[in-house]
Amino acid sequence: MYYKIASLMLNSAQSASPASDIFIAQPDSNKEALAGKLFALIEINSKKSEALKIINFLVNTLNHNYYQNEKIILRERISALKVEHIFEAALAKTNKELADFLEREKIKINPSAFSITVGIIYENELHFSNIGKNRTLLFYRHREEMKNDLRQGRNVNQEIAEIKYRVADIGQNSKYPHIAPSNQKNEDKEKRPQVKAAIATKVFSNVISGSIPNGGYLFIANETLPEYLSNKQLTEIITKLSPTGAMEQIKNILGNINAYVSFLGILIKNTAGQKPLGAEAREEVAEVSAQNSISQLNSTEEKTEKLLTPSGIINFKKISGFVAAGFGKIKTSPAIGYNKNIFIKDKIFFKKKQTWAAGKRIFLFLRDIFANIFNLLLYIFKVCTNKQQARELAGRTKKKIRDSQQQTSKKIKDAWFWFKNLNKRNKIILSVACVCLFLLATNIIYTDLKNKKIAGEAALNELKKVVEQKQNQIDANLLYSNEEGAKKILDELKGLLEQLPQDTQAEKDYYTKIMMKYSEQMEVIGHVVKIDNASELADFSNLNNQANISNIELINNKIFSGDSGQKTIYTLNLEDNSVTAITDLSQPINYLELPFSDNSKNVFYLNDSSIIDLNVDANKLSSLSINLPEGAQNIAATGNYNNKYYFISKKDSQIYRYTKSESGFSGREKWTVAAKNFSYPVSLSIDGQIYVLEANGQVLKYLKGEKQDFNLDVIDPPLTSPKKIVVSQDLEFIYILEPANKRLAIFDKTGKFLSQYQFVNLDDLKDFSIDEKTKKIYLLNGTKVYIVDATHFKK
Repeated sequence: MYYKIASLMLNSAQSASPASDIFIAQPDSNKEALAGKLFALIEINSKKSEALKIINFLVNTLNHNYYQNEKIILRERISALKVEHIFEAALAKTNKELADFLEREKIKINPSAFSITVGIIYENELHFSNIGKNRTLLFYRHREEMKNDLRQGRNVNQEIAEIKYRVADIGQNSKYPHIAPSNQKNEDKEKRPQVKAAIATKVFSNVISGSIPNGGYLFIANETLPEYLSNKQLTEIITKLSPTGAMEQIKNILGNINAYVSFLGILIKNTAGQKPLGAEAREEVAEVSAQNSISQLNSTEEKTEKLLTPSGIINFKKISGFVAAGFGKIKTSPAIGYNKNIFIKDKIFFKKKQTWAAGKRIFLFLRDIFANIFNLLLYIFKVCTNKQQARELAGRTKKKIRDSQQQTSKKIKDAWFWFKNLNKRNKIILSVACVCLFLLATNIIYTDLKNKKIAGEAALNELKKVVEQKQNQIDANLLYSNEEGAKKILDELKGLLEQLPQDTQAEKDYYTKIMMKYSEQMEVIGHVVKIDNASELADFSNLNNQANISNIELINNKIFSGDSGQKTIYTLNLEDNSVTAITDLSQPINYLELPFSDNSKNVFYLNDSSIIDLNVDANKLSSLSINLPEGAQNIAATGNYNNKYYFISKKDSQIYRYTKSESGFSGREKWTVAAKNFSYPVSLSIDGQIYVLEANGQVLKYLKGEKQDFNLDVIDPPLTSPKKIVVSQDLEFIYILEPANKRLAIFDKTGKFLSQYQFVNLDDLKDFSIDEKTKKIYLLNGTKVYIVDATHFKK
């Protein structure tokens, strides 16, 4: 154990002091070995009920965010993943959740009311964050005293009563006062600890990191406790007693004080390398020096290693010891020996900075490497360009290869003759030894592989447990309609799923099972309605096997479809699903695209340089004149509203408006105000305002020719290649068809995402129409028309 920890909490019965609490986590041994022990000293000067709510929330949230972080599980495998990183992430998450909690509970509190110290002690490392008036006192031996001990051969771990301690308050962000013992002056100014800006929040705004010195103490207390006990008293109590005994002594002293205040404290002692009490009495120890202490430590380590080493393992360390014995005359200077002793107290006050010399050394190292590579290349070039040298080099190389082959062959023959000349007894012993060595090596390799397999299975089981836990959390969030929380967990789960192996059939089956549930959860969050049973109404290829339809238009319970190649308009009567064809060879039809209708029961199709007008009642075609900018191929989309007809020009990025007369469309005028309005428009629809769909999925909204502020929610997966947009004058819905993803997305008029239909079996979607009165969706897939019941109206 690297540390001991004890706490003190003394509240007066008549106290009207702030609400307070001390929390010391009690994780299991595995989590403590991986992540250390979390502690917190909290004092909040506010209404008692509100303060207690905040304290309970902070304790539970800090404990959960730190110990339930999945990164703790991965620490053993990822060396760059440090405890301080996990601690900082837990603080950042706690800050955000605290802000949400205060807003949710409608608690208004001044940040100056908080006095909170939260930290992690891991081995002898310390990371903590402090806000408010709490005191964080470090009791340590000065470096000069440690140096004198080493020079004079005294034991570093001598009786605590003989050691003189200094005190430093390391918890204040702006000032770090240095308090010397009463019999000394402030001769040295200690450098401030390294404060890392960990998070920019309202509560925990920084983290102080360092190490507690060997035999040192960290005492965290609220503001009132050090006012009743001086530093000298605290030093005498803390350094002479065990942490638990010291806290009991402080409690007894403060209990006799007639004060109406609370006293809080946490004491942490670094016990790394120290012997338990009474060990000196049980051992007969010679005069101890710094060198002796290190030797004893090495000896103990060797004995322990010997006890734990399985029988039959070759001791390479022992073999290397014989080699190193030849260099025994090489001695280490005292200065070097002293430099190897690291004073951990200095770690918290000092951080060695790299100077320009390090950069210079790197530059010189790289220069030498490039110089050697250049010289090698130059030598090879010279050899290759000089035929005589090349032949000589080739000859020498061949000779060396031939000599090495001969030597190897000779050694093999010599070994064989040596073995052959052995007597029978020696041959048997040698053979048995070789077999034993082979079996030993095989056993070592097998054991190593088996241990690795067991460790891999344990890691995989832990990963599976985390994955299943995340999926259960998603289900719980969806059960309470918390889609935002479910989305966050899904993002975390995605990274974990990538780590699942798929080597064996069992692993593939498990991965498939998890991915199926993951897809289902994605569909729930994405509001996906799967349609795999769309009903077929008609197939226009039964009427004309060369039919090639690209659009449909719904009017008067009939669907009209234009076929530019056949110069024909097909009609599907929804009452009896009968299909007919309308054509007029007298009309110069080359193009039947971008249909739109009006209130007079007419359907209009864009032709080369005219408009084909279909009178629905009479099933008669006629041609109307129109002056299009740059021809029909330049028109991206068309629309009609209130007897005004709108056309989008790709080339000049404008919307043109026309009026209709008996002879055609006239009165062309620019409707949009800006010079350039669109990038790649693909469709438009009008409900009093014009909605323009771009090829990248963006929807632009215009009113009286000017662009309005409007954005659609981002859906999963995002819109990447939509084809058509439809808005309704009667209901607050926006429909967008995306054939590439086989879906129809629905939004309300504010841009909020509502639902998306996924058409599983339709792989050639071209167009759609909506009948909002009957709540039906009509889809054109290839040459077939399908009908689907719409369910989003119920939401």
